[in-house]
Amino acid sequence: GVFGVGYMVDLMIQRRDWSAAERACHLLGASDGTKEALVRESIEGGRHKDARRMAEAWGLRSLRDEAQNLYCRGAIDKFITKGNIAMAETFAERSPDLTLYCCAALLASGLYDEAMRMRDKHSLHHEIPAVSAEERVAMEAARRELYVQLPTHLA
Repeated sequence: GVFGVGYMVDLMIQRRDWSAAERACHLLGASDGTKEALVRESIEGGRHKDARRMAEAWGLRSLRDEAQNLYCRGAIDKFITKGNIAMAETFAERSPDLTLYCCAALLASGLYDEAMRMRDKHSLHHEIPAVSAEERVAMEAARRELYVQLPTHLA
């Protein structure tokens, strides 16, 4: 054909036709560069699970790890927001980086007891400082200030 596989896949990516782009890579024998571009676009588009699956299938180990890490971070955030700390912790257990991320996310969400428990369980004393009672009060006041500024129907 006149157009190469990479060009076709690039057009599909621009149209956000992810499944067609992936099929084209599989069926038409795309180059590693084209496959990498599709995985990177998937990562940037927040499609971490798909990016991980493609990277795994195509042997793109570093991109697979990056996509997996971002997928797990998203899951941790989602479960903390929903109040399902146990599920957040199951994702956090997958790597030291994710454990640290989860502990910091718990702190940022005002879940100090859970954050300190995780800090102690995983010996993150150097990475995550202890939060004193006074600091908790100040942090809670700062969090409340954010909500006070919102109109009541949004808070």
